[in-house]
Amino acid sequence: MYEPSRMGEFVKVMYVACNPSGESELMLEREITELQRRAINAAGEPVEFLFFPELSVEELPLEISKNRPDILHVSAHGDKGILALANSEGAEVVLTGEILLHFIDKEYSPLLVYLNACNSDKIAQELTVKVSMAIGTTAPITNRAAIASARLFYERLLSGGTVDEAFKSGKYMIEALQSSEATSMLFTNGNVDPSKTRPYQRPRIVARSKNNLFKPDKSDRFKLEWGVIGCHKNTIQLVFFTVDETFIDEKRKDKQTDEAFLASQLCRVIRRTPVRGVLWSNEPEWTYGDHKIFASWVTAGGEIFSIESTLCEALELYYRYYNKDIPDQAKQAILQLQKNDGADLDHDPFNQVRTHRNDT
Repeated sequence: MYEPSRMGEFVKVMYVACNPSGESELMLEREITELQRRAINAAGEPVEFLFFPELSVEELPLEISKNRPDILHVSAHGDKGILALANSEGAEVVLTGEILLHFIDKEYSPLLVYLNACNSDKIAQELTVKVSMAIGTTAPITNRAAIASARLFYERLLSGGTVDEAFKSGKYMIEALQSSEATSMLFTNGNVDPSKTRPYQRPRIVARSKNNLFKPDKSDRFKLEWGVIGCHKNTIQLVFFTVDETFIDEKRKDKQTDEAFLASQLCRVIRRTPVRGVLWSNEPEWTYGDHKIFASWVTAGGEIFSIESTLCEALELYYRYYNKDIPDQAKQAILQLQKNDGADLDHDPFNQVRTHRNDT
């Protein structure tokens, strides 16, 4: 079975294509190369595209077992429940759903099989006996539709979308290009929810209230934590920082230099290993209003990445991402933070300086 523990760590896509001699090529090679470049430049865990443009049927089950892909993408000609691939001599070999099922290692089956072939919906449905999800088409599709649909599908996944979101994008692309004469279908075995499954986690800033209390102090400040989801597993140092001057408490300057003082007030340095791609700040921050948050991190290999967000966006993302809905307390806190954001606040209701880190 597919191992859920691997979700969010990395994605391995195995692309297979081998057309019999004399058959027209599907011409997806250029699109896959573009996706490979896109994956290499992604800020999160690496996405590995294994490209086998001329893999013979004899080698197919061996390579599937050897590479254990999360997504098996098969590009072939199809018709009425069969796929046409080639043997080592280039002669046509017909694969049924049953044959392809026996080529897949049951212990390490892919999360998803993507059949980029005409009339492949029946085979896709048969594959869910062993795999969690499979995609196939209901009718003949053009090269243009196949290419556009596949490219959009992987772009959505690389943007951190769910399998369902990526599938629907590709499905409607096929329907748009073929005037709804053909479409694609997503089948599942019932053990995985495509609307909640994100094979690739794009790095984003999130925020939360510890224990979901959202209890403001007498100055309407909330104690919140910042975090990054989708952080590269080889991250060795992460820095959260803001340019919001209300975080600066002059009373704490002491004898520090200006640079050291500002760094202590506006930055938080994290030197821990991400857990399932997630890193949280060392300590919560007292926060009065919405503001910009930045995160930069470096990996052991020397790669450097940076992302930005606002506090309210980070709060909304965290609760939508993990809870699918925002608790009422969080909604009220977000409204209050947004209300307090900006220079239009001309008075302090408690006649106090709005600092963020003073204990209450």
